[in-house]
Parts: sequence; C-alpha cells; structure tokens
Amino acid sequence: MSAKICWKDEYGLGVECIDEQHRQLVHFIRLMQDAYAKQDIHFLQKAVQDFSSLTEKHFKTEEQYMARYAYPELEEHVEVHMECKLKAADFLSDGLFDGDMDVFRRLLAYASTWFITHISTADARFCAFMKQQMESEPLT
Repeated sequence: MSAKICWKDEYGLGVECIDEQHRQLVHFIRLMQDAYAKQDIHFLQKAVQDFSSLTEKHFKTEEQYMARYAYPELEEHVEVHMECKLKAADFLSDGLFDGDMDVFRRLLAYASTWFITHISTADARFCAFMKQQMESEPLT
C-alpha cells in the first residue's frame, strides 16, 4: 500500500473553495487508507461512495469556475476529469463492491497518486490563472 496521505500546506493553491474541497478529498483518502489497513470492508464501501460523490462535486465546481473565467485549458482539464471518472468506473467493474480488497488497494494507490499529481500540475495552473482573473473580478 502507498504511504498514508496527509494534507500539506504546499497543496494549497490560494483559492479557498478549491483548497477546502481538496482538503476534504485528502481526508477521505486517509479515511479509506485507515479502513483498508483495518480490513473494514463495510466502511470502505461507504467511504468510496462518499468519496465518489465529493469528487464529482469538486470536478463540477472546478469546471464551473473554468467556464466562468474562460480558462483556455478548459477542454483538456475536463478531459482529465473524465479519464479519472472512467478509471473509477473500471474499479467498480473490477469488483470493488464485491469486497475484493486488492481492488481497494489499487483504488487507493491510484487515488492518492492521481490526486497529488493533479493538484500540483493541472489544478495549480488553473488556480494561478483564476487568481489573475479574480484581480479584476472578485469571486462571488
């Protein structure tokens, strides 16, 4: 299993609503890692559902801001989000809800790696762009 994920200040991108959602996502990944370590299948199944809902909400939030501020990489960023959703669907089809702990292990490794990589690259570019745009139009 990959190292336990924890929120680090360096993950903050300076857009509070995005940073708060990122903190929540890190929290859920950590909860799932802890449940996996305890082999708590029922908690894992519920946590994955909650994490999936939160991720969907987060992607929607980002995409709405990208559209609002006419982010030039909007289509590419949405495509990356879609790839993540498709990967999640693959985990479901691989037996995630059949209780296969190996599928949970692979999901957790994917989620923690993808998340950190995504926020430090694609989300960092988007938030830097958005902060520049916000200087002329405050976020409401």
